[in-house]
Formats: sequence, C-alpha cells, structure tokens
Amino acid sequence: MPGKLRIVVLECPYDTRKTDPRTWSLLTKNFDLKLDGYQREYSDPLPVDGTDLVACHQIVVREEGASLVPLMAYRSITAERCRRFHMPFPLLAQFRELGLVEHAEAVSEVLARAAKSNLDVCWDSSYTISPLARADEALANELRDVMRAMHVLYHQAMGDHEVLAGGVLKFKMDRLYQFWGYEVLKLAGRELGPIRLPSLGNELGLAFHLSGAFSELARAHAEKFRALWDSRIQIGTDDRRIAKPAA
Repeated sequence: MPGKLRIVVLECPYDTRKTDPRTWSLLTKNFDLKLDGYQREYSDPLPVDGTDLVACHQIVVREEGASLVPLMAYRSITAERCRRFHMPFPLLAQFRELGLVEHAEAVSEVLARAAKSNLDVCWDSSYTISPLARADEALANELRDVMRAMHVLYHQAMGDHEVLAGGVLKFKMDRLYQFWGYEVLKLAGRELGPIRLPSLGNELGLAFHLSGAFSELARAHAEKFRALWDSRIQIGTDDRRIAKPAA
C-alpha cells in the first residue's frame, strides 16, 4: 500500500464536530475501519457506540494527498470525560451488565483510589486493524510497531493517571499488555481470571490495569517512534490533558 503513515489523535469529536471539517470525515472512516475489522471475526458485531462521540481516538492513517485513510485505531476515555457527559465509566458498566461482581468491585476500587489521589483513570478499548492491512504482513507488522509506541507516547503525554484496558486472548492481547507493563486486574491482591464476552461471540477476554510507569522495554520501543508522534495530526485538544504538537 503506497502512502506515508501518520498518527492522528482525534480528541472528543463532540467538541469539534462543527468547527473542524476533518472531524466527521475521519470519524466515519474510523467507524468503517472498526466495522470491517470486527465483522471479519464476528457475526453482526457493534464496535461503535455513543462513547465514540466523546472519546479520544488514536489512529494510524495512510496519508494519500489530502486524504487520511485509517488503518489501525483504538479509543480512550477518562473517568473525568464520563462525568462531564453524565455517562457511566464504560468498563464498570459492562461488568455490572454481565453480572461480574468481583470485576466491577475491582474497577470501582481503582476509580476510588485514583480519585483520592486526584488522578484520572483512562479506559482503552476497541483495538482494530484494517483487514486489507492485516493481509499485508509487512504493513501489519509496521502498524503494530507504531501502535505499541503510540499507546505509550499518548499516555505519557497525558501526565499522571492510571489506565484500565481489556483484550481478547484469541489475539494474544495479554502478551501486548505484559510488554507494556500492565498487570491483570486484581481484587484484594488476587488476579481476576478471563471472562466471556457475549458481544464478541463469547470469546475469552482479560482486564488489565496500569498504575505506574510503562515497562522499560516499552518506553525504549516508543522512543524509536518519537518523531512520528511529534509530527502527529491533532484534531481537538483538552488543555488539561494532551498538548498539540509543535508547529
């Protein structure tokens, strides 16, 4: 696939939907990416919802002239952002809906401890790669390398906070989170095991928590992509979180 790879940070499309013409164009392309990616694996998945309107989307795109073509993406949303829009923290709501009492209690404890320390908590989810890109082994490996770095650099730029995330074991997401330095979500010091995800064909998934720094290996890998990150395209900015790149 020709074209230069770029990182795009699309921050809270709700805020820029009327002021930046790139917002809806990129968001709808990102929806297509997610639907194509998830439909490749699951029957009638719904990987987009209202959260997408207020989350931060971190997207690796192929730049083709003035056009940006999403190839890989995931989304992040903070507890603070959820409070702003009067919505429940998505992971907590999901666990409660599934009747996972211990998992819900563990997330509640993370949120409560962070709040006492005046820290925000971020929930990362909805990782997707384009089926066309996935079919190109060299490109898929390059995209995964960029994403591994982008995740670290984004959260470093946010400053002090904690991160909760989830991953499907089928795609070895547990290895990726271990590379980054996450731990499996715990309650009273005990790791909480895999859960079934009805929305994803009852696949097994694990929840993860990062309360400190990323692993040394992950930080070293991320620095290799510092120039790509610093030249990112930023659409929308939350001044309390991540600053725009230098012009």
